[in-house]
Amino acid sequence: GNDIRIFHSEAQMKRSVLPSLGQAKLSGSYYGEIEHINKNGQEIRSLMSINNIKNEQGKPIGFIKVVLNYNNSDAYDNRLVTILESVAFGIIIIDPETFNILELNGAAIKYLEDTKQNIIGKKCRKYICTANEGDCPVIDSDIPVNNSECFLYNSKGESIPILKTAKKAIIGNKDVIIESFIDIRDLKKAQEQAEDSNRLKTAFLSNISHEIRTPLNHILGFTSLVIEDADIPETYLGYLKIVKRSGNHLLKIIEDIVTISKIEAGHHAISENEFQLSHLLYGIFAKYQSELMRTKKQIKILFENALESKKCFIKADETKVKQVVENLVSNAVKYTEQGYVSMACVIKEKQVQIIIQDSGKGISKDQLPFIFESFRQVADNDRKLSEGTGVGLTICKSLSNMMGGNIAVESEPGTGSKFTFSFPYKLAEGKEKQSLEEVTTPNLTGKNILIVEDEKINYLYLKTLLQATKAHVVWKQNGIEALDYMSKGYKADLILMDMQMPEMDGYEATLRIRRMN
Repeated sequence: GNDIRIFHSEAQMKRSVLPSLGQAKLSGSYYGEIEHINKNGQEIRSLMSINNIKNEQGKPIGFIKVVLNYNNSDAYDNRLVTILESVAFGIIIIDPETFNILELNGAAIKYLEDTKQNIIGKKCRKYICTANEGDCPVIDSDIPVNNSECFLYNSKGESIPILKTAKKAIIGNKDVIIESFIDIRDLKKAQEQAEDSNRLKTAFLSNISHEIRTPLNHILGFTSLVIEDADIPETYLGYLKIVKRSGNHLLKIIEDIVTISKIEAGHHAISENEFQLSHLLYGIFAKYQSELMRTKKQIKILFENALESKKCFIKADETKVKQVVENLVSNAVKYTEQGYVSMACVIKEKQVQIIIQDSGKGISKDQLPFIFESFRQVADNDRKLSEGTGVGLTICKSLSNMMGGNIAVESEPGTGSKFTFSFPYKLAEGKEKQSLEEVTTPNLTGKNILIVEDEKINYLYLKTLLQATKAHVVWKQNGIEALDYMSKGYKADLILMDMQMPEMDGYEATLRIRRMN
């Protein structure tokens, strides 16, 4: 518990001790001459070695310091052995000229599963380094080995995953290499179990998402078809619209849960494409403008885009940009009872900045640090938590970070909030496609459309949609049936292929059909 200054004079502290400690703090280790004083105040020439000790997660947990007194090397040798034997990780001391093992502690002997007599004098590469002669990373290549993951080989030839640190040092006027290592078998096993768990979790989520979406899409699809029937009484038409809105809301909840789970499992990738940003933003603006008119909510939605059209043709992950902006606008509308919600877009410092601002209730300073955490919702004292899963902003933050961007928020209770979503600005290199102003139903008389779908209800829905085209529709229930149909020489002008089917999925069937034709 004493201050280290009892071992050093003030001059020594300034001259050698403090600089060495600073280097050890920055780089994780230090080897060199340090000045000390004994209890009588006499100067002692010594060498000090400091090594950073980390746990299995790679976090620093302390330092091990070894000091060599030039004037009393025998006493030092005894103290060194005591220190080596007191630590739980393996330590091996190696001759840098012959690469023979000079010394090792009990933990290293335990890992190597051999006697000390058999190990001393053997080449280090037999146990702890597989480098060929002349390729030592520490001596020949001067490559830093600091908590590097590698393997140790015991006397039985078994490989043990370890984290190893190797440093040059001087002990008793002799140059040596000190290698320290910890066994990470349990950590690797836990990592593999976590990866297996993540794979199973992702497979489960993909499957359950498909199983839930399929019947929900049946409901939404056929509800939309019935709504288009002009003979539906107004009362029942209103009921059907409620069913459709509720179904879309449920679908959004499912998508949020699956998205956040995939992000946490590390199975969400970036897929960039070229698109017109102003069209995307205007589409979101028009959607919520229509929704506000329907609900007669007393707020205005505003859209300002001062950028030239050619500057808005960008390259980014369009799906993720849309998902983030829609979540932010949806939140702004949800928490604003009167006033406005505005959307704006600027390019600043090579970043696209999409700004969503509202005149809603705002967020208090004590809640701001937590709004991007999963399942967090802002609550008032006089009302219950708002509807939703509480993962919308978490998804926004995660997706923006994945794109190399960020989300910043400014807010005050009673005045509203301002969210700024930014991501790298990449001007698209291709030519912008002209959008169609009017979509008409094509006449496909004489054309064959093959629907490959294992769910009969999905097939019936698609067939109903295609009736107006007057095309000939053929139904096959899996990839094998589709291949058999095509192999017999039948022609298909268009194939609508489900991706997830029994017997043979859509991916495999598509590849085989492309090879065939």
